[in-house]
Amino acid sequence: MIIQKTKNYEKFKNLIVNRNSKSYQKLLASVLERNMLETKPIHVDKDFCIIDGQHRLQVAKELGCEIYYVIDQDASAHDIILLNANQKNWVISDYLNFFEKSGNGEYVAVKKFMDCYDIPISFIVSTFSSCDHKNANFKKGLFKFNMDKEKVGRHLQRIQDLITASNTAISRKFQFRALYEAFFKMVTEPKYDHKTFLHKIKIYPKDVEKSIVFREAVSIYDSLKKNVYNKSSKEDKCLE
Repeated sequence: MIIQKTKNYEKFKNLIVNRNSKSYQKLLASVLERNMLETKPIHVDKDFCIIDGQHRLQVAKELGCEIYYVIDQDASAHDIILLNANQKNWVISDYLNFFEKSGNGEYVAVKKFMDCYDIPISFIVSTFSSCDHKNANFKKGLFKFNMDKEKVGRHLQRIQDLITASNTAISRKFQFRALYEAFFKMVTEPKYDHKTFLHKIKIYPKDVEKSIVFREAVSIYDSLKKNVYNKSSKEDKCLE
């Protein structure tokens, strides 16, 4: 492959969100001391998507120096995932950012939900994925929602409301993941009424606090249902 050089930084496409500012600063200091970017050109595919070298491009752009690159005609987005997953120990949010920037509509929707609601991505993937082997397929770009996105949004909004309403009680130690799962089970009950539960959380904070100390979602759900939601309710209004 032929090594080329340019100062036209905008011709390159970066599909990876930089999450390692310490690494970038270290490289910047090294290039300031001695510019050896020529010895390690960045690798791009035929569409100028960066396969390897995003930090080197950023440093070159910041310093206004030439960036050296080679074009790999056979490279693909999959190579970007393999390279970075192996070298940088990607976490699930890195895969989300990659596929969202690649224009995958399902991942774009997940990113929007993440921006709107303070709810862990791991919960969204495990709860709303239609795939088997949910995490593995998410990392392959195969994530699909198991229900209409508007319905997903309504569920997440309600869970967020419940987390906010329970803030005083949950400021102490409890199992976050289990609580999200318990709240999801609650808001998807056929007879569930959101205003009722929010009101009960407000007037029975001690019962909420006692309910969320359990480690398992089903135990939290059962306690919240019995000791908070159904408390002082007419029989026909209670959750079964």
